[in-house]
Amino acid sequence: MSTFLGDLKFGLRQLRTQSGHSAVVVVTLGLAIGLSAVVFSFVSFFVLRPLPVRDEKTMVLIRTATPTQSMPHPRVSYPDFVDYKTGSRTIEELVALTTGTGALTGHGEAQRVAVAEATEGLLRVWDIGMVLGRRFTAAEDAPGGSPVMILSHGYWAREFGRDPGVLGKTFNLDGRPATVVGVLSPSIEVGRYSELDIWTPLHQRLGPEDRGRRDLTVSGRREPGVTLEQVDAEFRTMSAGLQKTHPDTNRDWTASAMPLRDGLYGTGTAVILSLLVVGIALVFAVACANVAGVMLARATAREKEMAVRLSLGASRGRIIRQLVVEGAVLSFLAAGLGLILAQASLLYMRSVAFEQFYELLRVDGTVLAGSLLLALIAPVLFGLAPALQSAGNSPAGVLQDTGSRAGTSGRVGRSRRGLVVLQIGLATSLLIVSGLAVRTAMALRHFDFGFPIANLLTVRVDLAEARYPDDAAIRRRVDGLMAALSARADVTVAAAGTERPVFDGTRSVEMRLEGRPPEDSRPTAITSATADYSRALGLRLKAGRALQPTDGEEATPIALVNEALVARDFPGKDPLGARVRLGGPDAPWREIVGVVSNIANANLGEAPEPQAYVPFAQVPRRSVLLMVRTGQVADVLASLRSTMRSLDPDQPVYDAKTMEQVAWEELASNRIITGLFAALGVLALTLAAVGLYGLTAFLVAQRTREIGVRMALGATVKDVLGLVVGQGVRLTLGGLSIGLLLGLLLGRAMASILIGVAPADPLTIVFTLGTIGLAASMAHWIPARRAATINPVDALRHD
Repeated sequence: MSTFLGDLKFGLRQLRTQSGHSAVVVVTLGLAIGLSAVVFSFVSFFVLRPLPVRDEKTMVLIRTATPTQSMPHPRVSYPDFVDYKTGSRTIEELVALTTGTGALTGHGEAQRVAVAEATEGLLRVWDIGMVLGRRFTAAEDAPGGSPVMILSHGYWAREFGRDPGVLGKTFNLDGRPATVVGVLSPSIEVGRYSELDIWTPLHQRLGPEDRGRRDLTVSGRREPGVTLEQVDAEFRTMSAGLQKTHPDTNRDWTASAMPLRDGLYGTGTAVILSLLVVGIALVFAVACANVAGVMLARATAREKEMAVRLSLGASRGRIIRQLVVEGAVLSFLAAGLGLILAQASLLYMRSVAFEQFYELLRVDGTVLAGSLLLALIAPVLFGLAPALQSAGNSPAGVLQDTGSRAGTSGRVGRSRRGLVVLQIGLATSLLIVSGLAVRTAMALRHFDFGFPIANLLTVRVDLAEARYPDDAAIRRRVDGLMAALSARADVTVAAAGTERPVFDGTRSVEMRLEGRPPEDSRPTAITSATADYSRALGLRLKAGRALQPTDGEEATPIALVNEALVARDFPGKDPLGARVRLGGPDAPWREIVGVVSNIANANLGEAPEPQAYVPFAQVPRRSVLLMVRTGQVADVLASLRSTMRSLDPDQPVYDAKTMEQVAWEELASNRIITGLFAALGVLALTLAAVGLYGLTAFLVAQRTREIGVRMALGATVKDVLGLVVGQGVRLTLGGLSIGLLLGLLLGRAMASILIGVAPADPLTIVFTLGTIGLAASMAHWIPARRAATINPVDALRHD
């Protein structure tokens, strides 16, 4: 221990005497470790942090999908869930969950709350504990059961100050009284579940049991000894049976099983995480290569010191240990700097992000352990080669300044050249990845959503069944809101629909064309909309007419369709006048009266999906999205709230946002991830340029005498420039070749998350090659100019 402490004290003195080199190493490694810590925080949350369920590995998620429709979050309908639950032999108990919103009254002013509707067994199967009270009972999750609710821990703390007296109190949820029977453990509050306020039994709030309405997240625990593959095979078989028995709603819909974590976070998350981990590994390798170059230069400068120590009896192992200890001190100082930078970066992310999970990203034990591990690995990667070089030199040769030193310089040069080629190659590959990410962000920034998003205010209203028991009541309330809004002079146009375009996704039904068999139906997005919907949204009428006020409940059932539907179902034909059935066999036949332009798919990288618009009066919905074109957003919103309070004080309006604000918030995560990729690329480029500059300066210093001889024998400035620059060009071309190949492979791996740009995007590749080339030119031009000004006489005297 005393020997180690002695090495440590000596190393600290050496670092103080060479503070410039030490600062370069600490800052270089600190930036790399800081970025690594940020990525570790993502990995810790998405990969290492346990889900709020017992024995996660035995849990599976059931998803449904069809080849003709891409769904970002596949779900299961309630009737299908019942059939799967009854028929499954591989799952202990199948449970279901869906989320939405509700209006809570009886506790101050009416407020909009996030509601989870779950089957009775979900909290038990997931093993979610209670802070107060109890879980639901089977009787409460049955028709006619006592209306109850459970509060989330966050909502209980926020709204009730953790008052245990809330148990047994009754509040109105969407106009229906419900008694508080418990408060959930905060362990469930992870990711999107942290946004939930209230949990209710699913069957109490269950709407019409429509087999085509897929809105349940279904999960379960495998029976002992049953594999995931066996569960998957069983559900595929059961879904094939439902396709035959319910062709109108289930044709081509296949159920499958997947690990719960994969289902909740999605494959896109895994791709991004994998690329970030690869990127940070490359940056860390570039940083270590850069630091190794600095340490090699230091080792060369300290050759005589090490030779003296060896001559006085120090062992080569002691020399190696001393240099590794010095490297470790630098590395741990860099880790401290990196953790500070990581914490600052995470705080910044929280300030600009709108997704709840960013609040859960922190420098926790996992991030700290990962950073310290890098601090332990780094000295081995960047310090071992200089240490071995110093310990391997001949003391006599170094002290006598014989040919031994020339050999040493040659080895140092080769080592540094190899490190620089590696840095340039890794930096090139990272710049390609960063460029593709930035190009995607630019495409999203100027993305064509299919309609103008400026000056478009959107507001949600949910019409509770207790106060609006039938379609007629819903129509009257929506008509009243439309009349009040349209009467304002500062409102250009107002309309109502059922989903916020693009960002809410769509409700899908099976569409059948008249004259075709039922099995030829195809899934189609459907939106209920009032007159002026297409004008308020900004859709372009391509043929026929738009929705009109006369398209009431007693009028002929009609529909508008978009261009994507026409291309799919009426290629080369006129769709006007054709009749379609949207929904099950009880749905009416609707005449297509118009064609409108497409809007973007919820998956922005995919083609617009076929969509139909039906009159709201003919297909009323309780969840209503009001859309207002106005230049006076604040005034119109205040008026809308006032109007709603006068019409129904217990029915709040909520989620009031302009479409520009919605787009900005929805794409916040994309900007953050793009920023991370860009930071990786810029850091790698900077380190590679610094490494190339350091190598060129080192080689010029080593060849000073040679350059002096050449100039004394008649070499011109151009010849000297060509000598130095030519060597740098060869190194740069070698690194670019390696980096281009690796970058193309990484680009192909990230194809699934690119939008508006190809994996082998020519502009990105040209920009990367040009940027690396420019940085490399600057890095070796400065030492080359210095070499060209060498005085031959001084050079010949150079030691």
